[in-house]
Amino acid sequence: METLSFETIIFNDCKDYVEGLFLNIFSFRISKEILLSIGDFSVSSNSISFDAENAREKFNAVLDEALLNLTNIVTKKKTVYVHRNSGIPLIGSIAFGLIDRGTNIVEVRPISGCNIKCVYCSVDEDKRIVDFVVDADYLVDELRKLVEFKRINNIEAHIASQGEPTMYADLPRLIEGIKKIQQVKTISIDTNGILLTKSKIDELLKAGLNRINFSINAIDDKIAKNIAAVGDGYNIQKVLDTAEYLSDKVELIIAPVYVQGWNDDELEKIVEFTKSLKNEKFEPKCFI
Repeated sequence: METLSFETIIFNDCKDYVEGLFLNIFSFRISKEILLSIGDFSVSSNSISFDAENAREKFNAVLDEALLNLTNIVTKKKTVYVHRNSGIPLIGSIAFGLIDRGTNIVEVRPISGCNIKCVYCSVDEDKRIVDFVVDADYLVDELRKLVEFKRINNIEAHIASQGEPTMYADLPRLIEGIKKIQQVKTISIDTNGILLTKSKIDELLKAGLNRINFSINAIDDKIAKNIAAVGDGYNIQKVLDTAEYLSDKVELIIAPVYVQGWNDDELEKIVEFTKSLKNEKFEPKCFI
């Protein structure tokens, strides 16, 4: 019996197929008929075992095919997995990869898709029919090449996305890899904060994250929910509590978006909230 283990995949044994969950939010299916063509098998969380010779080579071929048919379980969209053997470059698209606008800031976009649907969304999230997710090692290797080409020693690697970057399960490993690039002095991220927990924050800061741009568009719960457009999926009190926890640990920028007719009376409240945050090392800022 040969057991094949995968750090980034969780397997679930269903009736006629085995479901895989890749990087926590991307699902795929492999029919049991295909798996039985390799040999008798059993499934256990992060591993699949075969009673067959050369099972790894055969299953990897099946897995490569399955990863071409990913679905983002949050956005319900078909997803393209971009890795070094995919033949897809990381420069040239604004939806994923690396974006260099000729400054010391390089945008790193490991994922597309979002967990909320803000009324002001600049990329029309619902209109993009395909999502993307990029292998962390591929991103780090190509970023290293790019900063060496730029010949700048004060690079800011800004982790952003056409969506919410904290949906990317490999975020700690990505940050750890970026931190090892000598020319990178700052690693920052944009986030709506919904998915952040204290333990997740601590993990990201330990990996090397040193600035967070935090999106808060209203203090009033009803207005905040209306702007996020996901009803009870947005909890402003949890977001404010998260901001308070962050303010004591990392450079924090509160970044509201002014939406005329929606949050006109909220901006002053956001500024006052920002002023209430205390940090002896970093003074929390609010950019409007």
